[in-house]
Amino acid sequence: MDKHYTYTIQIDKQDGGYLVEVPALQGCHTWGKTYEEAVSNAQEAIQGYLETLKKMGKPIPVESKHRELHLNVPVTA
Repeated sequence: MDKHYTYTIQIDKQDGGYLVEVPALQGCHTWGKTYEEAVSNAQEAIQGYLETLKKMGKPIPVESKHRELHLNVPVTA
């Protein structure tokens, strides 16, 4: 039986794409050329990270407080 985990991701627009970090999983980050690709890549990165922890016999971090996704949206004055 699979167990499901939920993690907050931080997405920052960079030149040429989007950088994604997972604060609860130290060192877990990825990127994508589009927002959608970055989110998809983040899901794969998180899954790989957790599977590696499990294979190594290490505990899987549980994010105790889930935060909403915040986007920085510029508005021209």
